[in-house]
Parts: sequence; C-alpha cells; structure tokens
Amino acid sequence: MIKHNVAVYGTLLSGLWNHGLLEGSKLITPGQTAEKMKMTVNVIPYVSKKEEISSIKVEVYEVSDSVLSGLDHLEGHPTFYKREKIDVLGEDGNIHKCWIYLCDASTDNLVEDGDYKGYRTKKGLK
Repeated sequence: MIKHNVAVYGTLLSGLWNHGLLEGSKLITPGQTAEKMKMTVNVIPYVSKKEEISSIKVEVYEVSDSVLSGLDHLEGHPTFYKREKIDVLGEDGNIHKCWIYLCDASTDNLVEDGDYKGYRTKKGLK
C-alpha cells in the first residue's frame, strides 16, 4: 500500500471538525512550512503562495490512497483547493515532503502567524 505525507493546517487538525477523515492515519510530527505563505480565514482557512507572510503551522500525517482520495474530495481538488508538494520542517528535526492543499481565495481576516488553531482560540471559537 502506498503511503502519502499530508500537511494539514485547518479543519483537519486534531480536535477540529474534519479531523475524523484522518482516522487510521499516523501523525508523523507537528511542524511548519519551510516556505512562507499567506493564510486568511472565512470560517475555514485559505493558504496561498501568492504572498510570503509567515510559515504555516501544520500537522504531518501519513495517509493511505483512500484517505488521500477522501481529502481530495473534501478540498475540491483540483478545482477549488489544489494539492501541491512542499517541504515541512518537522518538530522531529526532519524535513518532510508533503502534500498540502492551497487556495488563492482570500479574505480580509489575515492570520499573520499562520496558526489556525491559535487564531480560533484568540477569537473564542471552539
């Protein structure tokens, strides 16, 4: 079985409402994107490479083909979010090649530090 590393930064993070789609997947490490990107939020976060604002805080999971297919469906890949390979600097000290879902949609709600969970906490959201 082929395994894929996926970096998640939004509703798929542990403790958030879409995390169940990662059931049976292995958490490799928390980390951050090697590249600086832009994160904005309108309930869900959008991450784009169009502006270099901050590294994005992620969790790296090892997923199966079927889980990756389910994530593609959730994210509307390739018509809404587009899946792309990036480097993630893991808290385990390694660089991980990961899929990440990017979207050029943008809102006025900039998340300057690239931390979606932190943003939700600051806004008093669960």
